[in-house]
Amino acid sequence: MPTAAYNRAMRVNLKQNWLTAALGIGGGWLLTLLVGWPSLAYPLGRDNGIFAYTGWAMLRGQVPYINFWEHKTPLIFFIYAAIMKLFGATEAGVRVGDLAYTLLVIPFLYLLVNNLFGRRAAAFAVVTWAVFHTAVNTLYFWSGAESETFMVLPIILATYCYRRAEQQEAALGPNNGSPLRTNEPGGAESAQVSTLLPYRTHWGWMLAAGFFAGVAAMIKVTAFVGLSGLVLYALFSKQRGGKWRPWLVATLQRLGLALLGFSLAVIPFVIYFVANHALAEAIDVSIVANFFYGGAGSSLTVAGADLLGRIGADLIGLRFYYVLPAIALIYALLRERSRAVLLVALWLVGAFGMTWIQGRLWPYHYIGTLVPLAILCGFIIDRALREIAIRANAHPLPLPAGGEARSAPSAHPLPLPAGGETSPRAYANSSPQEGGWEGVWVRPLLGYVVVTGLLLGLALWSLAPGNGTETFYSWDRYLQYQTGKITQRQYYGDFHRGNFDYLPNRDAGEYIGAHTSAGQTALVWAVDPLVNLIAGRLAPGRFIYNYPIVAEEVPVAARDRYKQIFMQELERNPPQIIAVAEGDSSPITPLDSLQLLADFPAFGAVLTNDYHLVTEIAQSPNHGETFLMYERNH
Repeated sequence: MPTAAYNRAMRVNLKQNWLTAALGIGGGWLLTLLVGWPSLAYPLGRDNGIFAYTGWAMLRGQVPYINFWEHKTPLIFFIYAAIMKLFGATEAGVRVGDLAYTLLVIPFLYLLVNNLFGRRAAAFAVVTWAVFHTAVNTLYFWSGAESETFMVLPIILATYCYRRAEQQEAALGPNNGSPLRTNEPGGAESAQVSTLLPYRTHWGWMLAAGFFAGVAAMIKVTAFVGLSGLVLYALFSKQRGGKWRPWLVATLQRLGLALLGFSLAVIPFVIYFVANHALAEAIDVSIVANFFYGGAGSSLTVAGADLLGRIGADLIGLRFYYVLPAIALIYALLRERSRAVLLVALWLVGAFGMTWIQGRLWPYHYIGTLVPLAILCGFIIDRALREIAIRANAHPLPLPAGGEARSAPSAHPLPLPAGGETSPRAYANSSPQEGGWEGVWVRPLLGYVVVTGLLLGLALWSLAPGNGTETFYSWDRYLQYQTGKITQRQYYGDFHRGNFDYLPNRDAGEYIGAHTSAGQTALVWAVDPLVNLIAGRLAPGRFIYNYPIVAEEVPVAARDRYKQIFMQELERNPPQIIAVAEGDSSPITPLDSLQLLADFPAFGAVLTNDYHLVTEIAQSPNHGETFLMYERNH
């Protein structure tokens, strides 16, 4: 290629670098706000109500596990405390923090996918993920600000850091003896090179990978399963023809560095709990209790069959969030086998494993799968547009004077270096005015706009009334509320799921707030500490909900110990009001909280002797809970 033409192509390429990044990240932000804006008016559900209470309680000096019982690993409490500190200790503050966190994830997801498959694939991937993730949080109000959401960023960062460690090793020289080809900076995926390299371990990136893996695990223990794909990927690093011993030594070194990084994420929490004399309780609740809670009300065999059935049904139903990744994997198998594709495929397997291990397959359990699915969508959209561009440029050059037709330069791009980018090449029409995919920015921009429009249309279609969704999922209902066509109570009346109903929770919280003073406590005998949050009143003890005391999956010895602690705390700090829920049964506790009093006669006696029923906060029509409000005798 002449120097002037090459320089012109490079200038266009540099313009495309920032333009594609701006379009991808900016488009992801725009779609997040457009699809997710109604969620800012959503109240909290049961799970995020629990987390919101824990964050609010920490801001008031309480310590996890000794002042409130919740089986999650501790970082989720600190995240909620930070959100409520930054955006306000309210339900609206949590929703704003959730949306802000989603915006924060997008640039880092772009960074990872750009490293894997290139900037265009990254742009399409972040747009797709923004639609996937925000639609889940908007369609299902209880799915917002879940632990699975906050695990997304550290898992992305752990994957990126491991990827960089791997690339640093390969940058020492050619290395294609691994089971699959690698995409490395400035190099090509050449199948002819088979030089074996000494295994090296770059400690900085490996420490960082382990650290972010530890951060994810400190949010929820299922991160161990979600990260299993990355571990499997690391085991595929053995070079073909290489000896086992050097590979084993290097693998153990990497594992040791990753574990050291993991410990750096865990140690601050150990120090915190030791300083607050809560380490034993932290281990008991966040580690031991997670084992019996994880299987509560679920069967992994049934869950596995259900998961496979749902995936199959969505594939048959041509749901694009499964169909495009399936096409991507088939395309990669036939045309582009690389370690980058292997990494994402194993990541997807681990993410589905993380969904399956939780047993109940609620919508937010799928949040971890959305990142690798979106990456595969971005990959196949980019490769499809690349194939179209290649074929559009595959035409013969003009006839020379002798009439002999010359073949056009190869329509195939040069081999893919890191991130899947191609080098400027001599297409027959390589001028800036007539260039192909790499030559100008018009076609990428148009392709981006078209694909973004299609994804946005799919998202808005899923949010529109009449397509199998509830009315509160739609912009229409949100706009009616914001414009005063319906009241706040009418709007909140739509927010219910199973036996959880937001309005009774809100009414109970407002009642407690109005009938107690700031220093008094309130006990909610249910699974709804959201009532305490709305009331602005702390619980009298650590059991902010009754699962650990009554769930059959909890070992009898543990239940008896918890009941004893519960009664001691009740005697030491008697609440002014006790709210007992009726009609709040769930897969974990088939009996409702009122019925469960029969298995706890000591607490029933306190309720009968020391308290009296003052009012009943009724459920909404046809669904939800009723709260029986007991006030302390004077």
